[in-house]
Amino acid sequence: MKKRYRYGLIIVIILLVLTTSIGSTYSLWAFHLEQTGSNNVSTPTCFAIDVDSAEDLYLTDAYPMSDAEGILTQPYIASITNNCSGAMPFKMIIEQTNNELSSNIRINLTGSYNLAASDLSNYYDANMGYVLISNTIPANSTKTFSLRMWVKDGNHGTSTTSDGTEITGTNINNKTFSGTVKFIAHTNF
Repeated sequence: MKKRYRYGLIIVIILLVLTTSIGSTYSLWAFHLEQTGSNNVSTPTCFAIDVDSAEDLYLTDAYPMSDAEGILTQPYIASITNNCSGAMPFKMIIEQTNNELSSNIRINLTGSYNLAASDLSNYYDANMGYVLISNTIPANSTKTFSLRMWVKDGNHGTSTTSDGTEITGTNINNKTFSGTVKFIAHTNF
């Protein structure tokens, strides 16, 4: 039994020596960095985008039409100008104020940036609305957009509005779409 006691005592002493040596050498070998200079935070010297548009966006008294007819309709025209000396990221969004027809709307965008005729619902973002463009406008430049919207014809299928009404190319009476086109300029997206 004495041998067993000695082996236990030797193991405890070895563990104590190891713990003490590891603890004392850690304080000598610990790596510590400290900043000597100050932090410099800068903001843009210019943050200005001007938007020029004639009117709000409405789609009333519309009827279903093909894409070929839709791209010939009267466009909503807007221009944005970057008055800064550096490029500025921006987004062009449609924030809907009435969604009775939103799943049956087709759009076409021409001008500085182009979008082929497509469903408005393809551009839906739950946080922002319908994000049509996310791009950058160069310094001291102007971009012009011509947005056309129309009710898609019955060949593109059916959908259901928020109140459960099924809409097809023949069941869109008394339905309205209205929204606001917004340009959001931001240093970070």
